[in-house]
Amino acid sequence: MWVLAIASGFVASDNDPSAVPPSNRAQYASCKWGAYANLPMLTLVDVTNTGDSVLFRKPKVLRIALGTPSPGITPPTAPQPGNAFTVKTKTVGRKTYAYVGDILGRLYVFDVSGTALLPAPPANTPYLNAAFGGVDQDFLYAKATIPCPVDPYDGQAAGCIDMEIVGNYLYCALGRTGVGVFDLTHPEMPILSEVLDTPGLALGLSVRSVMSGSSTVQQLIVGDTMCGVRIYQ
Repeated sequence: MWVLAIASGFVASDNDPSAVPPSNRAQYASCKWGAYANLPMLTLVDVTNTGDSVLFRKPKVLRIALGTPSPGITPPTAPQPGNAFTVKTKTVGRKTYAYVGDILGRLYVFDVSGTALLPAPPANTPYLNAAFGGVDQDFLYAKATIPCPVDPYDGQAAGCIDMEIVGNYLYCALGRTGVGVFDLTHPEMPILSEVLDTPGLALGLSVRSVMSGSSTVQQLIVGDTMCGVRIYQ
């Protein structure tokens, strides 16, 4: 199975019962998405046969993940608004994890392995709406939420704009804060290892392998608003 992970921003739904008149509500009062308004969202889509001219089928939503701890955890944690902006995956043994960068300053870790993608009964369309014949589906919830480094200028957590994973390290472009390097030795609980300062805003990054003599080295290429391209080796 081929699965596409999409950083889907946030749940843009709000059925605020205090809205007067009721027609001012963004959604009908019966909309079940209202309870999840403004939570960061990751969409997981089955794209296994979408490129096959014979077996072609529309991409199918498998699960929707919310960047908030499960309501059943102890002690309970209040949901925090967010905006899922970028995502990368890493497979370790038989486990696959999705790392989602939030532009409001958090890194979320989701377990998207095996049966986590295949709820029973299968997800319906519309998702989470029994009124249209669907069956309410359980969301996937974040296994861990890690705050990004604090911006030294305004004291706010830096937003994660772009990411790359190389081996056991995850690199996050953090705008004015630079590049955050997270250690993925324990994939369910990344640890901030260091922050690479850049002259301007780190807005994008990529990794490439190049030959150096008889060996291959990896370079981190960072797009920066002041110096253009900066290369770390």
